[in-house]
Amino acid sequence: FYAMASAKEKLLAKLLAIKSGNRNKSESVRSTPWKKVGPKGGGKIQHKFSVEHQDHCETPGEAYDDIVPVLLAIASNIGKRADELMIYDPYYCNGLVAQNLRDRGFQHVYNKNEDFYEAVKQGTTPPFDVLVTNPPYSNDHIERLFSFCSSCEKPWMVLVPNYVYTKDYYEKMLKSGVRPFYVIPPNRYEYISPAGARGSREKKTSPFVSFWFIDMGKLNPLAIRAFRNWILQHLELERRPQLVQKLRDLPQKMRAMFDPERRRLRKKQRQAIRRRLGRQLEDMSSNTG
Repeated sequence: FYAMASAKEKLLAKLLAIKSGNRNKSESVRSTPWKKVGPKGGGKIQHKFSVEHQDHCETPGEAYDDIVPVLLAIASNIGKRADELMIYDPYYCNGLVAQNLRDRGFQHVYNKNEDFYEAVKQGTTPPFDVLVTNPPYSNDHIERLFSFCSSCEKPWMVLVPNYVYTKDYYEKMLKSGVRPFYVIPPNRYEYISPAGARGSREKKTSPFVSFWFIDMGKLNPLAIRAFRNWILQHLELERRPQLVQKLRDLPQKMRAMFDPERRRLRKKQRQAIRRRLGRQLEDMSSNTG
């Protein structure tokens, strides 16, 4: 299942070079999580669907590094090379997602400035092998996305805040028979807010603890084995993601605030969280005012 061809070995070697910091300029792929991508001249993107500008944050490159082993496993299982795997991200921000995935060897990425929900309604969503996305967090976007994922009969990888697993709609999905696993980053992801979304300049933001929710249906055991084998083969990496099969095994630092299994924070920790949230609210208010 996971006997990698030479092309895949080269891709993993490039990824290893990125993470270890020993880059070969002639061969390594770029892993820059902070990169300007958008309309020429830096103008504000006109989206073809209703948007909340606070939702617009691009995913950092390191988040895609963490799921490369699973993407390679999917490609191997369906007899494709990495550059042939059809990846669909239905939520368009400013185009960085496609560049990030191409930098990691996945050339076939569909992420266009179009209305995902209208495409679902009209039955015009593109053909794809796997859905990979970081959806908007406001309103009911995450719930609607999981509804699509649970019915599309395709592998999916969704990067969302930790509180999602405490929601009724997620519990309902689990009861329907979906059995996701989770890829946890070693450090909190910082997202990229493009110029014009939360102000005139690009900004880094990390309002929520987030990690990957992943489901491949019957292929989950094979993908989990592939991921763990990959980690065992790269123990020298300083930055290694963690795979968790059950929510009860989530690290404490990744647990949602209202998870009954989460240890209560000390008073100083709670005060620090309140101060950080207060600064974020002030920043959001000043940028929208």
